[in-house]
Amino acid sequence: MLNEIRFIGRIANDLELITYDDDQKRCTFSLAIETAYSTDFPRITVFGKKATNLVKYNNKGDLIFVDGYICLLYTSDAADDSLRV
Repeated sequence: MLNEIRFIGRIANDLELITYDDDQKRCTFSLAIETAYSTDFPRITVFGKKATNLVKYNNKGDLIFVDGYICLLYTSDAADDSLRV
């Protein structure tokens, strides 16, 4: 797969498990990744059983490995015809 990422970083905020009406589970958090000159904070979203285990066994500040892919979702604003990521 060409669209593949691997990060090692620390969980930057408290983890919260969100459950939807159809029993789907999701956890979204920021990951602190140190680079040579600064620290980056990409948003990570985990779904299903992995989200449940992430919240159960990890906390803010824990060092984790993330393996996944990048997915950009665009939303449009009808008022000014703009797109947001």
